Amino acid sequence: MIKLSNLKMKKWPFTIWLLFSFSAAFGQQAVKDSIFQNVKNKSSNLFSERICSYYLDMAENLVRKDSICLPQYKHEFPVTDTYVFWLKSKYSIYDYSYCSGCIILCSDCFDDYMIWAIEQKFGKGFLEAQIKISDSLDSIGQGFKDVRYPLSEDSLRQFIYLKAQKKPFEEYPHKLVCFDIDEKGNVADILVFEGQFNMKQLPETNELNVLLKKLFKNDKKWTPAMFLGKPIRGYYFLPLSL
Repeated sequence: MIKLSNLKMKKWPFTIWLLFSFSAAFGQQAVKDSIFQNVKNKSSNLFSERICSYYLDMAENLVRKDSICLPQYKHEFPVTDTYVFWLKSKYSIYDYSYCSGCIILCSDCFDDYMIWAIEQKFGKGFLEAQIKISDSLDSIGQGFKDVRYPLSEDSLRQFIYLKAQKKPFEEYPHKLVCFDIDEKGNVADILVFEGQFNMKQLPETNELNVLLKKLFKNDKKWTPAMFLGKPIRGYYFLPLSL
């Protein structure tokens, strides 16, 4: 015979899980509400409740997928390319301007949530400690050196406009291109983003994406990115319109 007490005991794991889930959900909402109110109190009349809520939801969804981004403009210390790349390569904390297929515009609501998420995972003072490490790498010449095109950025942009035979500011509104450069200086991949409020990656079949892949298939060698004294895979952002 199965005792009633045993049946009750079997329900406990599910009950504990349910309580934990409700508690976690309530805690997350409390954090979002607190950030929302703090940003609102510190902001001017330009504060938008809709935009703040949008970026809080975006940040929460990214963190749920284990995609933590650096705060964009919230640092109270100067950041360097070495610092950004160190966090990306060592701790999978992504570049503050690019995260999960989106170019994220400045938002205190997004930044504050990401700061909270980073401190939850790595502890308070983590970002300050990492800036010291990255500064030491720069001081001994082992820091990050960015990808470079053989010509200037303006020349690169004009080359694209010329080959495309289009007027840049009319035909390419709010477009941004990311060239992925491998360790040998070859263009390994090209990503095209579009939008103003929140830039989204366009599919590979997009007309501009197809054109750029043809243009740079056998183009000049780029100077690859360097880190810890070795060439590494890197990327180069090029806005096509303002």
